[in-house]
This record gives sequence, structure tokens and C-alpha cells, in this order.
Amino acid sequence: MLVGLPLLLAAVAPPAKIAVVGATGRVGRQAVQQLVERGYQPRLLLRKPINQALPKTEGPLKPDADTAAVAAWLAALPGVETVRGDVTDRASCDALLSGCVACLALHGARRTRKLSDLWSDPEADPGHAKRVNYQGVANLIGAARASGTCKRIVRLTGKGETPWSIFSILINGLGSMAKAWNYEGERLLRDADDLEYTIVRPGVMRGE
Repeated sequence: MLVGLPLLLAAVAPPAKIAVVGATGRVGRQAVQQLVERGYQPRLLLRKPINQALPKTEGPLKPDADTAAVAAWLAALPGVETVRGDVTDRASCDALLSGCVACLALHGARRTRKLSDLWSDPEADPGHAKRVNYQGVANLIGAARASGTCKRIVRLTGKGETPWSIFSILINGLGSMAKAWNYEGERLLRDADDLEYTIVRPGVMRGE
């Protein structure tokens, strides 16, 4: 079972609604499938609308499927709902968490540094780590409080989020401070004493 799910599922009984951010990622798609298999009702935050023109995929999801195909396949699973929006948008998070009892925050920024960062503000980029890994978590915390139902957030970050590790310094230098802003997002959760949370820091994950 995906790391982090046992603690969540031990406290929440099916058919509860569970919000999932980052559902089309390698980890997210497995989390959604596991939730469905156990009788839960996942609600997915998707940045793009489902492409209805895509042919229906029968059988297991192909490992090399693109994001659009993954989204369509997951949305067709029993009990799955979708919400159009982005974790950087508070209104999207409010719609996602309304009526849900927990949230799997499996998203992460993938932006790398650009030459133009030397003369422009990189944090203005919607995909910047500050907006995705930090403000996105802040939005989920605020939405959880506003929902009145969402009491737990499970946040997946990564190995090496500790600011002073050499690995973090290298990744931050190349990846728009992704790990630094993940760490700050973790601090937001730790300070949210009115919510339950789990922070999972795995290493590299491949396959199942």
C-alpha cells in the first residue's frame, strides 16, 4: 500500500470522500486506484478538463500514458469525482475539500531555473515552487478549515527536504528552490494545530 495511506485509512471509513491533489502523477494515480479499491470516493483536482474525445481505455492503466489519458482513465473509475482548478488557487481548493474528510496532497513543482530568472521575477511563474509547494499547502490548510469536514492532510514531499543537506542545496539551485519551499510548506502543516497531518518523505519511487 502507498506510504501514508495506512494512517489515513485507519482513521477514515469508506465510503468517505477524500480529496487528491496531484492525482495524475506517478504516485497520485496509484493512490486513487487504491482508494477506489477500498470503497472510498476520491475527488480529484485537475488543471485541465477531461478530454472526452479520448478513446476509453480498457484494463489497467498503461505506465507510459500521458497526463490527459491518466485523467480520463481515473475519472471513469467508480465513485471518482473531479474538480477543475489548481492548488495555487484558493477557490479551487475550497471546492475540492468541501464535504471531504481528508486530503492527499501529492503535488509538487517541477519548474527548473531559466536564464530569464536573472532579469525577471521567477516567483511570478504559476509553476514556481513557492506558489505550488508553499502557497498550495497554505490554500489546502485554509480550505480544510473552511470546509468544516476535512480534518487531515497527508503531504508527500521527498527525501532531503532538510534545508542544510547537500542534496537539497543542489536541487534548490536547479529547481527554483523546490525543496526549500516544500520545507516551508511542511512547517505550515506542523503549525496547524487544529488539523491532523502526516508528512511523508520517501526517496525515489519507481513502479508500484
